[in-house]
Amino acid sequence: MFDAVIRILLLWILTLFLLIGESLPPYKIYFEGQKGLSQEKLQEALGVKTKSFFEFWKDDTAYLDSELKPTLGESLKSFYASEGFYDASFGIDETNTTLRVTIKENQPIRIRDIDIDINISSDYNLKKLIKFKKNQIFVAQKFVSIKEAIKNRLMKEGYCSYDLDTKAYVDLEKHRVDLRYLLKKGGVCTFGKVTTSGLETIDDKVVLSRVRAVEGERFNQELVKETSTALYGLNAFDSVLVDVNRKIYNVIPVDIKFVEKQKPYHTESGVGYDTYVGKRIHAEITRFNFWGEAQKLKFRASWSQREQEVSLNFFKPVLVKFFGYPIDFGAEWGYSNLEFDGFQEEKSYLKAYTEYNNAQLKLRAGVVREDITIFGVDNLKNGQILEQAINEGVFALYYPYVQFSYDARDSKLNPKNGYYLDAYSEFGLSDEEDNTAYLKMLFEGRLIHTV
Repeated sequence: MFDAVIRILLLWILTLFLLIGESLPPYKIYFEGQKGLSQEKLQEALGVKTKSFFEFWKDDTAYLDSELKPTLGESLKSFYASEGFYDASFGIDETNTTLRVTIKENQPIRIRDIDIDINISSDYNLKKLIKFKKNQIFVAQKFVSIKEAIKNRLMKEGYCSYDLDTKAYVDLEKHRVDLRYLLKKGGVCTFGKVTTSGLETIDDKVVLSRVRAVEGERFNQELVKETSTALYGLNAFDSVLVDVNRKIYNVIPVDIKFVEKQKPYHTESGVGYDTYVGKRIHAEITRFNFWGEAQKLKFRASWSQREQEVSLNFFKPVLVKFFGYPIDFGAEWGYSNLEFDGFQEEKSYLKAYTEYNNAQLKLRAGVVREDITIFGVDNLKNGQILEQAINEGVFALYYPYVQFSYDARDSKLNPKNGYYLDAYSEFGLSDEEDNTAYLKMLFEGRLIHTV
C-alpha cells in the first residue's frame, strides 16, 4: 500500500514539473528573396511577432514562437500557393536561436483571359465588382470574395432567383488561369405576406407598424435588417427572428418569431458630481410593455443640493392610423427646482406629441405647457454681487412645435456615406396679453463621404 502511494506521488510530481516547465524561447526569424509579397504581409500570415507602432524603443527584430517552427515549411508553402505562387520553394537555415528563410518565388499563376457574361439590367454595374485584370497574379481568396460580393449585390437589388456560374481554369504547367463568370439574373423577387408567432400581449398592428419588409416591395436584405432593428427598438422583446428563407417562385414570405420580455423592469441608479450643482444622485425605473401593446412607462428622479428633478414619461406605439400611416403617441410630466445665484426657478411642465416614424423619415408634432415660478433667495456669498435684475412672479408658457428628420445615412451606428437633415420649429405663446409671442427655428444638416 505504501509503495503504491509513493509511485502515485512521484508520478504526480513528474507531471507537475512537465506542466510548469519553461517553454522554449522564440526564434529570431529573417526572410530574404521575397519580391511579390511584402515582408509585413508574410509576417502577419505566419504569426511572426514584431514590435508595435508605439514600441519605438525596441529594435526591428522579428520573432517566431518555438511551437510554430515545426510547421513553418508547410505554412510557407500553403500561404504562397494561396497568393498564386504554386511553384515557390523555400530554404530554412536553423541555429539554436535563429531561423533564416530564403524564398524563391518562381513564376506565379497569372490571369490570361476573363470571360464575363452578365445578363442583368441594374443601376449598379456588377462588372465593377470583378477586380481581376488580365496578366494579374491569381489569388484564390480574392476569387472567392468576388463571387460572394456578386451574390450580396444581387440579393440587395432583389434578384433572389439568379443563376451564377464562376470557374477558374488553372494550368499549372503554363502558369496561367482563365476566369469565367456567367450570370443569369432571373426575375425580381418581392416580399410576401408577413406572419408572426409568439405574440402574447402585443397586437399584430403594433409590430406591423415597424416592419419595413412590406408585402409587394422589392426584396432587399437591408429592409430585413431595418425590420429587425425597428422591432427591437420597441424594447418589448427578448428575441426577434426575421426569417426570409422560404421562397415561393419569386415571392419571399416574411416569417417573424417573437419572444416577449420576461423581465420587463429596468432600473438604473448613479452618483456623480457637477461643478455647478455639486454632488448628484439619480435613479430611474422603466417598465417595458406596460399593460401590453409595447407601451413604455419611465420614472426618473435626481437630487443635488442646488437642483431637484422628477419626471414621468409614457409612450404608446400606434395610437391611431391616419390614412394607413401608424401614428405613435408620447407624453411626459416633469418638475424641476433649480437654484441660481440670487434667485430660484421652479418649473412644472406637461408635454404631449404624436409621431410618424419609418426607416428614414421622422415627423413629430406636439405641444408643451410650462408653469414657471421665479423668486429671489439669499444665497450670495460674501462679496458676491447680483449682476442681473430678477423679475419675480409666476409665468405660464405653452408652445406647439414640429420636428422633421430625414436620415439617408448608410448606417445609424457607424455611417460611412449619406446625409442627414433635421428641422425644428416652435411657436411660443403666453397667458399674459402684454407678452410677445416668439418663433424659434433650428436647422441641421450633415453630409458624410468616406475617402
